[in-house]
Amino acid sequence: MEVREIKSYLSISQVLKYYGAILVNSSSGSWWCPIHERGGKNGGHHTPSLVAKDDIGKATCLSQGCFQNDDVLDVIAKMENYNIKTQFPNVLRKASEIAGIPATDLISNKNYLKLNYQKPVKNLEEKHLLYLESIGISRNTAHIFNLKSRYDYILYPQIKNNSILGYKGISILPNLQTGKKKIFNEGKDRKCKIWFEPIIKHQKTVIFTEGEKDCMRLNQELASLEKDQNIVAVTSSTGAQSFPKDIKEFIKKYSFEQIIIIYDNDKAGQVGSRKLMEALISVNVNIKNYSFPKEFKEGYDISDWFQDGHTFKDLLKLQYQSPPKREDIFQKIFESRIINHSFIEETLTPDINLNTGMQEIDEEAPLILGENSIITGRTGYGKTVLGVNITNGVLKHNKDVNVIFFSLELKRKALFHRLIACEYDMEQWKMKRGFIGKDGTVFIEDKQKYIDACMEYMELCNERLLIYDDLYTVEQIERELKKLEQHGFIPHYLIIDYVNIMDFEKPKENKHVEISKWIKRLAKEKNYHIQGICQANRMTVEKADGFARTENLADSDQYGRDAFTVYSIISNQEGFFINPTKNRNGKAEQVFKFGWNPVSGKIKYELYNNNTY
Repeated sequence: MEVREIKSYLSISQVLKYYGAILVNSSSGSWWCPIHERGGKNGGHHTPSLVAKDDIGKATCLSQGCFQNDDVLDVIAKMENYNIKTQFPNVLRKASEIAGIPATDLISNKNYLKLNYQKPVKNLEEKHLLYLESIGISRNTAHIFNLKSRYDYILYPQIKNNSILGYKGISILPNLQTGKKKIFNEGKDRKCKIWFEPIIKHQKTVIFTEGEKDCMRLNQELASLEKDQNIVAVTSSTGAQSFPKDIKEFIKKYSFEQIIIIYDNDKAGQVGSRKLMEALISVNVNIKNYSFPKEFKEGYDISDWFQDGHTFKDLLKLQYQSPPKREDIFQKIFESRIINHSFIEETLTPDINLNTGMQEIDEEAPLILGENSIITGRTGYGKTVLGVNITNGVLKHNKDVNVIFFSLELKRKALFHRLIACEYDMEQWKMKRGFIGKDGTVFIEDKQKYIDACMEYMELCNERLLIYDDLYTVEQIERELKKLEQHGFIPHYLIIDYVNIMDFEKPKENKHVEISKWIKRLAKEKNYHIQGICQANRMTVEKADGFARTENLADSDQYGRDAFTVYSIISNQEGFFINPTKNRNGKAEQVFKFGWNPVSGKIKYELYNNNTY
C-alpha cells in the first residue's frame, strides 16, 4: 500500500485523538496539545495552543512549537519518537494500525526524501471489477481496454505505436477529506495523448468524450448495437481542457469524416469542448459539439446518460453546435489584415495632418499622424527655435490636439520662457533676469505684458500641453505615456529636444539606432507624430549650401534614415531658412525662407512666403 493511500484513510483529528489530544472547538480547530498540554484544564493548563482542522490536514502548536504545520505522518513520527527520514517504514506501519488497515506491501526506505516506491502492475482484482460494474463498465470492456491494477488504483495504459509508455492511475476509493478520487500519471511520456488508440480500426466517425470512464462506456454501448455504427469513441488523457498538439494529424491519420464532441455538463466541459472544436476547424471535417440540457445536474456525463436508461440514438438527438465556416473564422480573426470594403473606404480618407500655421510646411512637408520627423542643423542655427514655433503653431491651429514637449536639454522654466517669447514676440533676456535690468531698472510694463501673455497662453493650452524636463530614457518616457493614457490624456504631437541625449536604462551598444527605431515604431503604433531635434555634425560646412543631410546627423545617420521628413535649417540676419532635405510626403530639397526675430525667436511666417534661399 502506498503512502498516499494510507494517508487517505486518516484524518488529522483521528490521529490527534488517538494520541490523547482533546478537541476544544471544532469550528476553530482548537485543541489541547497532546505533548505539552496533556489533560487540558484538568492538567492545570489555561489556554489551548494547538490548531488543527481536517479540511486543512495540518497541525500547528502555537505555544511551544511541538507541531509545525505537520501532516498525519509527521504527527505520528513525533508522538512515537521516530526519525521520519530513517524510520519511515515504522511510521507507515503505525499509520496503518491507527487507520485499521492491513500493513502489507510496505516498502522499506532508508531516506524519506528519496522514496522510490515499488510500482507493481497486476491484473484487475475482484474489488476493481466490482467497482467498474457499479459504474456500468463490464468485465469484457475492462479486458478490451487492457486495464490493470495497483492496490486501490485502476491503471489505464498510455499507448503509442502499440507500446505502453506508462499508466494513468485512478483510485476506486474517494479521499476521506476531499471526497475526490486521487489520480496519478507515470511513465516515460506523460504528455497528452489520445486514449484509447488501439481500438480504432476503419471507423468514419470519432466521438471525443471527457474521461476514460465515458470513453469505455460509450464504446461498450456502440458494440452492443445490432448494426455497426462505424463509430469509435476516444478521450484526452489529461482532462477536458487539453488535447494533444498533433490532434489534427490524428484526425488525418485515420481519415475521419465526422467529429462529434460530447463533454460533461459543467464549465470545464463547456470550455474544453469549445477549445477542441475551434482547434479542429481547419481540418475541414464535419464537426458537431453536443451538450446536455442545462437543467441536468452539474457534471452530468455520458455514463450518467446510459445509467438513466437513455440510448445512443437518444444521445444524438441532443442539441449541438457546429463551428462557423472556415472562411468566416478567417475573416473574423484576420479582419484587420485582409483587403475588404471597409478597408477600401478607409483608404479614401485623407491623412490627418497637424497644422503648424506655416503654409509651405503644411502643404509641402506636413506633420502627419503616425509618422516621425527630425529637425536638424548646426549648433546655434535655431533647432529649438523651430521646435518651439511648431509647438505653438500646433496648439494654436489644431483644436483638441494634445502636445508633449520632452526637454532633455533646457529646464522647464527656460523652455516656457522660449514658448512665450516666440508666441508673443518678447525679449527672452528680460524674462531670464526677472524683468530687472543690469542697472537695477524694473521693466514694469514688460513684466505685466509677460503676465498677461502667460494668462492668455494658459487659456490657449487649456491643459493640452505637458512639459517634461526630468525624463531621459526610453523606458521613463514609455512609463509616463502609459500612465497618461490610463488617465485619458492621448497625445498627438510629441517633440523631443534633443534625441542625441536620450538613453536606455541598461546600456546598449547601438543605442542611437535603437532609439531611432523606437521613435518610428511608437509613432506608428500609437498614431502620434513624433518630432526629434537632432544635432548636425561639423561636416555640413563642406556642403555648398550648408544644410545638413541625413549623413550629417551627429552620432548616427539612423535618425534621418528612419524619419519621414528631415527639416534642415539655417538662420541668420537675413531670415530663417527651412529645407526638407528628405521628404517622403512631397518634394525634397525645397528651401523655404521666413522672417524671424532673433531676439524673441518668433518666426514670422507671413513676411517672406514663397521666397527662396
